[in-house]
Formats: sequence, structure tokens, C-alpha cells
Amino acid sequence: MAGEVNQNSEEWPEVRYINSHAVFKEYLSRVVAGLGVLIFTWSTVVLLGGFVSLLDKKDFWCLTMITLCQTKEASGAITGGVIEGFSGVTRLLATAFSTPKSPPTSTEQKAEITADTLAYSSLRKIETDPAETPAETPAKTPAKIVAEWLKHYILDHGPIVAYATLQLFRLLVFTTIVVPLVFVYTLGMYISTAISLFRLTRRDLGFGMANAAADGGANLQKPALRVLYLMALAQGVLYFYGMTFITTGRKMERKVADKYNLNYGAKSPVREYAVETMAGCMKDPSFVRGRNMVTHAIGLIESSSIDTDNFINGVRIIDSLVQSQLQGHHALMRQLLTGSASSSHILVKLLEAATRCSPTQNNMTKSAARIVEYFAVDIHLKKLPGGIECISDMLELSTTGPQLEQFKDTLKLDQCMEMLHWGLKILRILAAHSDNCRVICDTEGLLSRIMAPMSSDLLHRIDHEVWHSVVEESMQLVALLVVAPGVTGVRLRREISGNKEAVTTMDSIPKCSKCKPLLQIMAIKILSQLAFDKSLSMSTSVASREELAKYMLCIFTDDNKDMSVRKSAAQALAMLCVESQSIAVVILQADGNVVGVLKDMLLHSKENESRISAAEILAHLYNHYTYDDEYLGELNKVIKDVMPKVLGEMFGCGDIQTAGTKADKAMFSPPGSVSIEVQDGDNWLRVDSKLLEAFLYLITTVFDVSQDQDLVQLVDVVFPGDATFTPIGKLKEMVCIYILPNYELTAHWLRIVKLIFMMFISMLRLRSSSYAKEEENLKELMGYLSEVSIQMYGVDGVLSLADSNNGAKPPLKTLVSLFIEAQEIVDGQKEGIIYLRGSVEVNPMA
Repeated sequence: MAGEVNQNSEEWPEVRYINSHAVFKEYLSRVVAGLGVLIFTWSTVVLLGGFVSLLDKKDFWCLTMITLCQTKEASGAITGGVIEGFSGVTRLLATAFSTPKSPPTSTEQKAEITADTLAYSSLRKIETDPAETPAETPAKTPAKIVAEWLKHYILDHGPIVAYATLQLFRLLVFTTIVVPLVFVYTLGMYISTAISLFRLTRRDLGFGMANAAADGGANLQKPALRVLYLMALAQGVLYFYGMTFITTGRKMERKVADKYNLNYGAKSPVREYAVETMAGCMKDPSFVRGRNMVTHAIGLIESSSIDTDNFINGVRIIDSLVQSQLQGHHALMRQLLTGSASSSHILVKLLEAATRCSPTQNNMTKSAARIVEYFAVDIHLKKLPGGIECISDMLELSTTGPQLEQFKDTLKLDQCMEMLHWGLKILRILAAHSDNCRVICDTEGLLSRIMAPMSSDLLHRIDHEVWHSVVEESMQLVALLVVAPGVTGVRLRREISGNKEAVTTMDSIPKCSKCKPLLQIMAIKILSQLAFDKSLSMSTSVASREELAKYMLCIFTDDNKDMSVRKSAAQALAMLCVESQSIAVVILQADGNVVGVLKDMLLHSKENESRISAAEILAHLYNHYTYDDEYLGELNKVIKDVMPKVLGEMFGCGDIQTAGTKADKAMFSPPGSVSIEVQDGDNWLRVDSKLLEAFLYLITTVFDVSQDQDLVQLVDVVFPGDATFTPIGKLKEMVCIYILPNYELTAHWLRIVKLIFMMFISMLRLRSSSYAKEEENLKELMGYLSEVSIQMYGVDGVLSLADSNNGAKPPLKTLVSLFIEAQEIVDGQKEGIIYLRGSVEVNPMA
């Protein structure tokens, strides 16, 4: 993976332009430096060494100047690095007089003046009146007095004299040596090129006093000079050629900045990348190997503190790349941020940056949060020490923390809301992983912070528009947590249901006309999941599953409700009445029109999800409602109406079958569903596999509950007895065309195969004497089912233990038991045995 990413990165703009430009400039500078060494050696060894006595004065001084001008390039090539350009000269000039001056203080000046005055007065007094000299003191001559005065003066004024001497010395050296050297150093290439070009155009090249001497070496003097001047000229041309690429480099940087939607300027991330790349190439041209904007940005984030410009530039680059559609960059970023040894350190720093609620760093905070959100799908909180604490801090709305105290006058509400929104969004992505759900559950106080927007009822107490996005993120996250598997899911559902304020808010959302449909759908899903867990007790507003069922039924039958909300309520009803007779009673007796609504939705809805929910609810009602009253009569009537049409649509022989051109297929399947296509004449029939499962479940439920005579009538409506159009033949065709080419080793397809077995067994038991004549069809159908069963045999046990439906659908028999049961019936028909419901009889026609 890494090798593939590195190979593809060769086409990235920063690699093609900036890296290539840096390598080219470095190799060009090395060629110039190499020529400088060659010129320096040639002039000092060959000419000044070998022909110094033969050179003309013009060539001698020209060679001397060229040699001095080449010291920069020669020293750079030898030592591996030189002071670059005028920046080095500026530093040199800045330190020329850098020794701090220490002028005498006013007290010192007064003392010096007093000492000078006293010494001078004593000298004058002795000169004018020698008789006043004390008798005990020997007389001093004027010379001794002057010597002593000079001695005291030098001792007293030594620092000033030394300082003045030092400054004078520096001034002399600077003006006579440093300035010429700086001139030669900065303009050496220009001087060397100009001298070479000048001498090559002169006719007196190589002529002088030495030409008159009869020296054999003089014959090589002119070629040697010409070679030197040509090398110096070529060096200058290459140097100027490299200078022309300065503007080219700027254009390349701008092109890269435009490609990644980054700002361009003197301190832009792209300019910093180019400068660092150029500096690295000066030391080693292989520095650019594997280097790109991604590795550069990750390096900045890893090595810099959060408050530095380097860290901000790194975050800005990664954020820009995240928002782009460049798959190669995304793959490398994912590898470095989630799969490297330092990924935990980098992610924690990004999370810490995302918690900075500072007006001056608002853009950096959003960028860091966006990066973490994008890669959250690959983050495991157990491997991220301190990560969950940082995310929890993002959900804290308090402005009393030390990091916010200095900004309390300028902190805006939308910044806190935005940070809360990012925190919830990151947690929602993390919650898709069961291990992360466990960490969320184990973090003290985190779940209450997640539910705070709901428990505070911000929508109804404050404002729908302002808090809609935050509450929506909170509910979407809770909707994921309530379906968490295992013990973690039980703990999460218990704590969520225990938050009475939040449950009350969710109960009121579907009733509120101002709440948007998405919020109502989320509330329905959460409440239905909490109600489905029998170990929990709901809040007082929805104290029982029956009350919730009535609540969902009102939403489902309300024509004024948004269709998406009604569909969600239907799904909740299907989940609630899976194994509950009381729920079936509530649904049928609460609204006598509900079966009519279900019938219309099943047969005429253009949304497969609605049809699936209608089929499941009808199946559950037919299975659980046992009271012999008018409600059961209405239900039986609806079942008799829909069964022929469902069978006809499933087998492709009814008038309900959705048919159309290939361009119309998109309207029949919801996103994420698995669809099966078969070609029937000029039409393309599209069957959604989830809808097929719902149809099979409805049919098998009706077959299992109905009396045999009722089933005969239902089947005869669809299959009027034509030998070429039999149920077994159509079932075989469906398995051959639909199932075999498309089935997968998943719980969904395993359930479809089991339902087909159950339908097959019901048909055999219903009219075994008629199907005994279809020996060929039975044999082929059993062969197809056997092939699928062998493939799914190992998956059946694993998926049964996993309970992938989370109890939302009633369990079915194992695949092996169903296959054995079907095989026994088929074998029994050959022996003249009729298998009826719960009994075995001998077929007298055998």
C-alpha cells in the first residue's frame, strides 16, 4: 500500500513542480560550484603557478581578480555549504560594529578632569617655583614630571584609549579589507563573467613580454588562458540561467496553491514547503524522495506545538486536502494519521486543537475538527490515550474554563455551538465501531453531555432554527448508541431510557409541527428501540409498548404527516409487533382503517421501504391476532386481496409487477438495497431483495396460519391449474434466476433461502398429490436449494449466534432442519405418503 501511494505521488503537483524545481536548482548550483573549484584550481595551479612569469600584466590582474571571485563557490563546494546571497552579507555587516560601547559616566569624567587639572597645576607650580619643593623630597626634573604625568594619564585613561584604538582599527580593516571582500563576495560572479567576456573579445589575449622569449611553455599560455576564460564565462551563463527560474518557481508555487485551494503569499503553506524543500536539497538532493505536501504537513503537526505557525500551516494543508477529491492524498493521509507509530500523538494534538474555543484561532479549530471527523471512521479510542477526554471537552458549553476566561468578552455563542456540533459529529462516526461504543459507555458523564441538547429541550424552550443542527446530531448519535450490540448496548439503552427529560423531549418531537421530519424520524427510531428492549422501563409519557404502538399508529395513519415520518412509524410498528399479541390487538382495535392503509401501501407505494414495513406488519397481525371478531374478518379480507397479487408479483406473473425501461429502475429501490435484475422479453423486471424477503415472510406466515382449504383457494387464484404454470415450477424459476446468481453469505440472504424452504414445504403439504406429478421440477428445485444450502451451511450457525437482526425479526429454523424436512416430503411422495399439517397419511392414489 505504501509503495503504491509513493509511486502515485510522483504525479502530484508539488512533486512534479516544487520538488523537481528544487532538485534542478540544486544540481545547477552544484555545477556552478564545481566549475568554481575547477576555475580556482586552473588559475592558481596552471596559470599563476605555471605561467606566472609569462603572463602579461592585464591577464595577471584579471586572473587574480577571477581567483578571488571564485573563493565563494570553491569554498562552498569544498565545505558543503556557504553563506547564501545577500542575507549572509547583511549578517556580516550587522556584526562589524556589534561590540557595545561603554562611554565613561559623568562621575568618571569629573574625576578624570580633576586628576588632569591637579597634575597640570603641580607641574606648573614646580616649574615656576622650585623652592617650594619640600626639603625632605628630592627635587624632580621636568622630564620625570612629564613621564609621571603620562604614566598617570595612561593609567587613568586606558579604557578610552583602548576603545578608540579598537574602533579605529576596525574602521581601517572594514574600509580597506571587509568592504572590498564583501563587494567581491556578492558581485564575484558578475565580475568574473564580465572579465572573462572582456578578455575573450580582446586581441591581445596571451600576448606580452613573455611572447618574445623563446620559451616552449609560451605556446600553451594562450590556450590555457582561453580555457580559463571560457570556463568562467560558462559558469556565469549557468548562474544567470538559474536566476531566470526564480519567477518560474513562484509560478509553480502558485499553481500548487491553486490546485489545493490554499492561499498564496510570502508566508503561505506552499511557500514554506518550497523554502524547506530548497533548504533540504542544498544539503542532500535525495531529501525530496518521498516528500510531498502530506508528509510535510504531518511532520509540521507532529513536531510543532499547537500555538505555533508551523502547526497551523500543517493543519491548514491537511484540511484543504481533506476537502479535495484526491484519492491518493487521502490514502496517504489515512495511512499516516491512523496507521503509523505516531498516529496517536498526532490525533491527540488535533483533538486538543479542536477544543480551542478562541476567536483568534477559530479557523484552525474548525480545520482540526474537520480532519478528525474525516478520519474518525478508522480511529479506535482504546488506542488513543486522552482522545475521548478531548472529545468530551468539545461537548462542554461552560465558558468558565481557563482557556476561555481571557476571551469571555468576545466569545460568541455560535463558536460554542460549532464546537459542540463537531464533537457530536465525531462521536457519531466513532460510534459505528462497537469498541468505541464501549469506551463511550465507560466514560463518566459523556452520555449525559451527548443527550444534553435533548434533556435541556433546546428546541421547544429556546429556538428551533438556532439549535436544530445540534439537536439533530445529538439524536443521530443516540440512535446509533441504542442499537449497540451486547452488554454495552444494554447499558447504553438503560442509561438513555433513565434520562427522563431526554425521553420526554423525544416523545414531544413527533407531535411538534415545527420540528423537521428528520428529527421526528430519529425520535421514532430511538423510542421504538428503547421500547423493544424488554429489560427497560420507559418514561411516564410512553410507559408501555402498547402506548407507544398507539402513538406510532396515529403517526402512520395521519395523512398530514410527512411520508418519511409515516414510513418510520410503520417500521417502528413492525418492530414492536414481532412477538407481541397485545401490540397486534392495539393496532387493529385502535384504528379500524389501519389494514386498509397497509393494503394500499403494500400494493401501490413506490417506495420499497414502505412496502416492506406494510408486509411485515400484516404478517405480524395475521400471526398474532386470534380474536374472532370484525377486526379479524377485515384482516382476512385484506389478506385474501393482497396474497394473489403478492404471489403474482413475486413470481412475475401478476399485474402488480413493476415493469419499465432500464432507465426507470432507480425509482424502485432505496439506497443501500440489493437489487436483482432479470430480462423478460423486452422488459426489465427489478426485484429488491429486501422486498422479496418481506413478501416471502408474509406468504409463509399466511401459509402457516391459514387453513388448508383457504390456502387452496389462494393458490388457485394465482395458479389456475395449468400444467405449464405451476407454483413449484415458478418457485424453481425464481430460485434459478433470482437466487443462484445473486445470493451472498449474509444473514439477509440466509433468511431468504430459509423462507423459500418454508414456502416450498407449505406448498408440498398443501397439495402434495398434485405436485407429485412434477417430479422433474421437484428434483431440479431440490438440487438448486441443495447447492445454496451447502454454501450457507457454515454461515447459518455463526449468524444465528450473532443475532444480526437484534431480535427485530422472529427467528427461523436452521437451514439443515428445513432441508431435511423438505427432502423427507419429496421422498415421501415417491412412496405414496401425503404430509399434512401435523400428520402423515397414505396416499390412496399412489
